[in-house]
Order: sequence, then C-alpha cells, then structure tokens
Amino acid sequence: MFTMTETQIKRVLRRNRKAGKRPWSLYQIAQMKRVSRSLITTAVKNPLRYPGARAYIESLLKNGDAA
Repeated sequence: MFTMTETQIKRVLRRNRKAGKRPWSLYQIAQMKRVSRSLITTAVKNPLRYPGARAYIESLLKNGDAA
C-alpha cells in the first residue's frame, strides 16, 4: 500500500532543502495541509495510523509539484 519508507521521505526532504525547493521539512508539509506537525510526524513514523496524511505526503514528494 505505502511505497516510501521513513528514510526515503527524509532523504527527499534533505534533497529538497539542498535544492531550495519546498517542502523541505515535515513542518512545512503540516503547514500546507493545515494540521499539526505531530500528526505529520506520526504519519511518517507509523503509516497505518494516518493513511490519508501519509498518502498526501507521498504524493507531494513524488510529484515534486510543491510551491
């Protein structure tokens, strides 16, 4: 169901930070979705807990179409 691991998500975020592309942090993803950062962090660490948030994170990072 989920294709990206926690390590892969963090690797993409680091790559975005080096390239100067948003989002480069889980905090920015939380701001974009208008939820708390802890929900996003929990979704990354435990994908089965918040499947909707995890799907949003993966689609955002895979597409690379963020502002």
